[in-house]
Amino acid sequence: MGMDEMLSIRDAFLISAIVDEQRASREFLMDFAERPKQPSNAQRLEQLLSDAFRDPSARPDMKRCDQAINMLFDIIDMIPKPYRAQPFAVISYIMWWMGQEGAIAAAISALAIDDRCSLAAIVCSAVERHIGPAWTSET
Repeated sequence: MGMDEMLSIRDAFLISAIVDEQRASREFLMDFAERPKQPSNAQRLEQLLSDAFRDPSARPDMKRCDQAINMLFDIIDMIPKPYRAQPFAVISYIMWWMGQEGAIAAAISALAIDDRCSLAAIVCSAVERHIGPAWTSET
């Protein structure tokens, strides 16, 4: 439910799934979730996402990503429908990141709940345009 109230919580969860702990420490993630508009936090998050997207050696940790997806599905099962958009959006992003076909279905689930869910819209657009992280064959 916090993801719906503060997108920084969503973004911290997302980064924790796709970036290793050496580059995105627990301390940074907690600080970002609490103070996302602090310039150093915002810049660091942007840099982490950019590096992960552009670096062909930045392959996903499939086990970590699968655990995050499973955790989010468990959360979705426990919360009221209006709060499910952001968890579905994070699932869609992680699946897109992993190159899984379920990304678009999760993004559409998020958009069906909240048609203004920007993360889900970004994933839909990326999938439609065959845009993926550098480690995939999508360009």
